[in-house]
Amino acid sequence: MLTLDQIRAFVAVAEELHFGRAADRLRMTQPPLSRHIQKLERVIGVTLLERDNRRVVLTDAGRGFLDDARRMLSSSTPPATGRAGSPAARRAPYGWGSPPSRPSACSARCCGGCRSSSRRSTSSCTSG
Repeated sequence: MLTLDQIRAFVAVAEELHFGRAADRLRMTQPPLSRHIQKLERVIGVTLLERDNRRVVLTDAGRGFLDDARRMLSSSTPPATGRAGSPAARRAPYGWGSPPSRPSACSARCCGGCRSSSRRSTSSCTSG
C-alpha cells in the first residue's frame, strides 16, 4: 500500500540525493527513512534509487516517478483546518483504488508496466 509518508520520503531523498540530509529535512532518523523507500519500491515494483555507501543516484524510473510524486504531494495538501493534517491522514493509502482524477500509484513513465481497469478505477503494475 502506497502512503504519503513514503512519497514524502522519496521526494526528500531524490531532491537531497543523500539519506542523512533527507532524514534531517523530514525530522526523522535514517533507518525508518530507508524502510519507507524500500516499501515504496516494493509497492510500485521498480528500483527508484541506486545507492551505495558513498552516493545516491536516481534511476530512470526514479526520475519519472519524482514528477508524479511531487504532483501527488501537491494535490494532497491538507486544508488549513480539519482532520486532513492529522498523522493518520498523512499515512493514508494513496493511488490504488483512487478515483481516476488522482494520479495512479505508478505512472507509465515510471516503469511502463502499469495499466488501469475502467471497471473499478484501480491500477495494477505488471513490471518488476
